[in-house]
Amino acid sequence: MAIGDGIRRNVARISQAERYRLIYAFLALDKTKIYPDGVTYWDKQEEIHKNAHAGGQDVHSGPAFVPWHRELVNRLEALLREVDPALSLHYWDWTTDPRSVGGGIAALFTNEVMGSANGDAGFPLQDFESTEGGGHTRIWRSVGPGAPGVSPDNTIVTTGNAAAQASQFQQMRAALQGAHNTAHGYIGGSIAQQHFSFHDPFVFLLHSNQDRLFAMWQTAPGKAWRLDPNQVYGLDGSAPSITGDLEPWSGGSGLRPWAPPDNQQAVKTPKDPSVVAPPLYDFKATQQTNWRWCHKCQGLFFAGNPGSHCPAGGAHDSAGSGNYSLVDNTPGAHGQNNWRWCHKCQGLFFGGNPGSHCPVGGAHDSAGSGNYTLAHNVPPSPLQDHWRWCHKCQGMFFGGNPGSHCPTGGAHDSTGSGNYSMWNNAPAAHGQANWRWCHKCQGMFFGGNPGSHCPAGGAHDSAGSGNYHVVNNLPGAPGQSNWRWCHKCQGMFFGGNPGSHCPVGGAHDSAGSGNYTVLNNIPPPPDQSNWRWCHKCQGLFFGGNPGSHCPTGGTHDSAGSGNYSLLQV
Repeated sequence: MAIGDGIRRNVARISQAERYRLIYAFLALDKTKIYPDGVTYWDKQEEIHKNAHAGGQDVHSGPAFVPWHRELVNRLEALLREVDPALSLHYWDWTTDPRSVGGGIAALFTNEVMGSANGDAGFPLQDFESTEGGGHTRIWRSVGPGAPGVSPDNTIVTTGNAAAQASQFQQMRAALQGAHNTAHGYIGGSIAQQHFSFHDPFVFLLHSNQDRLFAMWQTAPGKAWRLDPNQVYGLDGSAPSITGDLEPWSGGSGLRPWAPPDNQQAVKTPKDPSVVAPPLYDFKATQQTNWRWCHKCQGLFFAGNPGSHCPAGGAHDSAGSGNYSLVDNTPGAHGQNNWRWCHKCQGLFFGGNPGSHCPVGGAHDSAGSGNYTLAHNVPPSPLQDHWRWCHKCQGMFFGGNPGSHCPTGGAHDSTGSGNYSMWNNAPAAHGQANWRWCHKCQGMFFGGNPGSHCPAGGAHDSAGSGNYHVVNNLPGAPGQSNWRWCHKCQGMFFGGNPGSHCPVGGAHDSAGSGNYTVLNNIPPPPDQSNWRWCHKCQGLFFGGNPGSHCPTGGTHDSAGSGNYSLLQV
């Protein structure tokens, strides 16, 4: 599993599609989510951070530094999940150069992720603004050379291990805060400004890594006391900042909405179990690979052992299958657990219900099985792919449906086209809204003006369409530019080639058009959805193909099933 399992991972190693979803959620917090006092969810983060420096609070130089920032990061993750419930707040590994690429690592400071490493951040964070910081109106960076000069993870999390138990948190905290300070200074720019750093979304990737190291320290073998709220902080456990309420969320600092008149207080101290319990990071998650799809029965089985049994007869056959990975024995993983391996047939089945059926005969038998967790009903990405260019008319159309109509006659022809992705129902920061899909011709047109013309006849019809956003007149935006609006038919076409055809007649006319940029050939996420539960045999099968075989007889039946996602590795 990947997106939707609740695991915080190295943000440079997740799929580009998931990074887009994370950026989309940050933009939505800045554009569409607003507290009762009129402040956006995003701008409130900087208010929280400034508030923590006021009134004698000691959350940046004292014992509460670590737990206070955990609460901050956990709350930001919860806000991101209001936008996209599948997201986790991933981390930037301080020991790596965020501009480096290769070996499964993506550069983070690009116009497809977090913007520029030097100067104004630019796209896609060009609207994250403030008047602070020496005249800069946008967030900016000044990333140092190479990688930050911080100690390796293991050095930080073992600092103090030789000391008395009561002093170990103090010594680890000092090492962790020193590395944190180095990371802030290395990024520079906005993030190096104490009262401005939390305008930049990258600061949360930085602090998620700080919390990851705290979690590694807590979960070290033989150190169970570090998960005990009454022992974890050692000598610091009696400090006022540890025994006192976490602000501003407890309401005592006067910051809305946790203070009057909104009174959304959440009163807790750093000893609260919800603060002490570490979130789930990739170092804690156990994943088992070598699960395969059987094209004969559409089921999932473990290919690491001999002796599989397929309800279609004989052994399972994984020809054409990917290599699927399942989260195994990982408390805290999001999704539905209690999926089990049957040692009789090697298949996966749901162990939470009676009445399973094994193709070997009788019920499935989970003796020796781990407890597998499957991502369940993961929300779709706001990026919709399968949009295509037609070389006959130069127009944009949706290639995922049959029945397209080209103004040159017949269907659109996507020979030579890339796979274009459109932001669907995205926040305004992603460009110009009100672009629509026409179900009659499968084309893309601008729905904000009257007078559209459809090659299928009459006006375009957007019944069933989402609200698409297209980046407009923004140099440096990722994707392919030179897509244009035709004022004659309201359609979108590629203006970089001659030979366009407009349904009104003649060529498309881009007079008055902006220069639109469309994302092109984005790698798909590694997780595959449309896996289903069969209520007849309790097994898992792929619902995207016909021809399944159930050991109870006939085909599998997914009535009542959710939509499960598996990670392909």
